[in-house]
Amino acid sequence: MNNTSDGLEKDVTDRLIELISLAGKLLFDIRRNKIFYSISNHISSSELTHALDYSRLTEEEKYILDAKTEYQKRQDIILSSMLKGRALMMEMLSDRIRSKKVAIRLVKPFGQFLGVDMIRYGPFLGEDVTILPFENARSLIEAGIAIEIDTEY
Repeated sequence: MNNTSDGLEKDVTDRLIELISLAGKLLFDIRRNKIFYSISNHISSSELTHALDYSRLTEEEKYILDAKTEYQKRQDIILSSMLKGRALMMEMLSDRIRSKKVAIRLVKPFGQFLGVDMIRYGPFLGEDVTILPFENARSLIEAGIAIEIDTEY
């Protein structure tokens, strides 16, 4: 009889944890959607700053908003540069992404190759860690040969 009540108690506890987790996710989604709705109704990043009461956001929401604001700023710069014929600015942005490096960890061995920056990389063993040009790293990640290492943390 005791085993049955222990099993039932565990089932109830597991279900409560599941429901609380679901409620937390739903609350997070609602707040995130509210922020994104505010963002989508403002054309420029300067309007966005005034649209939200920043002091009422949680630190986690501020973290998400920071990335979304950076995204909006990048869109503003590209659109403005295109419309105003600023070819030099567009070239500078292209150079920035071409020179971007990404840290990766290889999950499979991979031979030597010539990177987009004309530098030879490899050969690599599984579990090797390296920094590669963005395009080369993306190719290896998409092929399942490597995973990106988040260097921000």
